[in-house]
Amino acid sequence: MTLKQCRDFSFRKLKELYQDDREAGAILRLWLTERLQMSASDLVLHAETQLTDQQSEKLDLDFHRLMNGEPVQYILGVSEFVGLKLQVNTNVLIPRPETEELVAWVLEENLSKHTHLLLDACTGSGCVALALKSKLLLSQLWAFDKSEKALQVARSNAANLGLNVEFFALDLLKEILPMEDQEFDVIVSNPPYLSATKDRFEIDDSVWDHEPQMAIVVEGDDPIIFYRRLSTMAKKHLSKTGKMYVEIAPQYADAIHEMWTEEGWQFIETRSDINGKQRFMSANSIETD
Repeated sequence: MTLKQCRDFSFRKLKELYQDDREAGAILRLWLTERLQMSASDLVLHAETQLTDQQSEKLDLDFHRLMNGEPVQYILGVSEFVGLKLQVNTNVLIPRPETEELVAWVLEENLSKHTHLLLDACTGSGCVALALKSKLLLSQLWAFDKSEKALQVARSNAANLGLNVEFFALDLLKEILPMEDQEFDVIVSNPPYLSATKDRFEIDDSVWDHEPQMAIVVEGDDPIIFYRRLSTMAKKHLSKTGKMYVEIAPQYADAIHEMWTEEGWQFIETRSDINGKQRFMSANSIETD
């Protein structure tokens, strides 16, 4: 089989599965470039190249997993995020393009500053903390998650990238930060923000079936519980001129805004993602003049 034959057949089948040409094309490019160690342009330039038996066998095994709805990032064990190649497995949520926009917002408002103390809550694979550290090299970053298995992935990513982030275990809903008097210039978080009962229809089956549900949905019926807890933590640990940035579910933007307003946060700003959905929110310290 030639590379072109493999590419054309796989694209046709992936389109049938995902019913979206762009998504099918993105999956195909990521899969073939990573597995064959070729650039996207090489996939076109060398279209008539015959695949080896070893390549065909491996791609065939991958393809069966793809057609069962398993995310390509888990099959490959890697995911791209803000130009970083991160290890991922089923213990962590696959980094999303929308979350890159959250990182971009933090960098937009903080890149020119000389010193930062940043905290990433519910870090998962460490994608947000590591992306920020890669651009804010003089900053000190801490990041936590309640999952030890997720932290293993995050620490491995930090070691592979040569980036120094202090990862530690903490359950945001049950525990307080161990650094009692530490203040941060930035607190950022992409916590679980959907309800398993109210928002199940919002979650693709491939995500529900394969990605860690504890990173997606909250326990119980309060989908904004993490934002309440972040507010409590930030009141104690955000500096007077500090700022909190979070990713949110669009359907709960008003509820979070109202709750933060009642708790005294100032200059609350909501931003939309590239698809026009309310996806991010920030607030200044309650002590800001």
